[in-house]
Amino acid sequence: MGVARTWRTASSLHRRQLATVMGAALFPVLGNAVTLIQFASGGGGDFAVLGFVVTGVVTSWAVFRQGLLKLVPVARGLIFERVSDAIVVIDVEGRVLDLDPAAADLVRLMQPDLPRNLIELPSHRLLRSGELEDREYTVDIGARTIDLDARSSDLTDNRGRYIGRVVVARDVTELNDQKRALRTALAERDALDAALRHQAFHDSLTGLANRALFTERIVDEYAEARERGRSVAVMLIDLDDFKPVNDTFGHHVGDLLLKEVAVRLTADVRDVDTVARLGGDEFAVLFSWPLTEPMETLARRMIDVLHAPCVLAGHEVRVRAGIGVAVDADALHDPDQLLRQADAAMYEAKANGKGSFAYAR
Repeated sequence: MGVARTWRTASSLHRRQLATVMGAALFPVLGNAVTLIQFASGGGGDFAVLGFVVTGVVTSWAVFRQGLLKLVPVARGLIFERVSDAIVVIDVEGRVLDLDPAAADLVRLMQPDLPRNLIELPSHRLLRSGELEDREYTVDIGARTIDLDARSSDLTDNRGRYIGRVVVARDVTELNDQKRALRTALAERDALDAALRHQAFHDSLTGLANRALFTERIVDEYAEARERGRSVAVMLIDLDDFKPVNDTFGHHVGDLLLKEVAVRLTADVRDVDTVARLGGDEFAVLFSWPLTEPMETLARRMIDVLHAPCVLAGHEVRVRAGIGVAVDADALHDPDQLLRQADAAMYEAKANGKGSFAYAR
């Protein structure tokens, strides 16, 4: 049973090796049988010695011609038949010496025109000894492609001489698909997190910073101002003519006006400054220190920029604004106090008339 099973699972090379060994072992038996027959018939001659001599000759031939001692199929059935990876053994010339069923199926898929017996045919270019690299390969198989992770190891004899290479290739297509799906899911999660954070800290209508982000920026500006000994400056801006626009032209035009104000304010300040919509028709600007212009110049220009006419949904609209300015010269106060001062200055400016500004006292 063991010999029959070994024969079924062996490659053609190993079958030849096995046949040679079994055949060589029969010569002494045949020699003894002939000797006994001769002896029984009254003849002479000892053919057993000749059988052993022939066995030695055949075994020596198998060692040198068939590589009997180089690649011995020990427990080959347990190794080759029970693994899902493709395993190929190639010699120094790149010829296939042995391969498991998974490798045979893979090679036939890559080269459908190959004959049924793959042993001793030149191997596929991905499996050649001199060309193989330990990495992943993308292989076309009919109408689809698969990803193969190929790894190889040199085979040496008992003297350390290179006699071939064993290559193990694993189909990692499903694994790579799972990795790509995971990366996509993580990217979608990060995008969702970014979108949620943007929604949490930005005004949905204008895209400007909201009150929460504006307050956070002021706290950061105070920390840096105290560390570097510089000032903190803010403006609060309230539109004077927003309600009449809403009442006359409708909320849609009112929303367009708020967006236009956001665009004009953003364009009128530096990238390092923060423009925010605090709610309704109230906006704010946090200036990063040092300033490039006096606050009075900035306030007057901002009033002119906002008062310039604009056409919204076919209607020409003009608005004016009251601006309150607060500067904490030595960053001695806190953000809430600075905003309260700017708010009081804004109401003072509105009391002075439309299109005015005032400094916090």
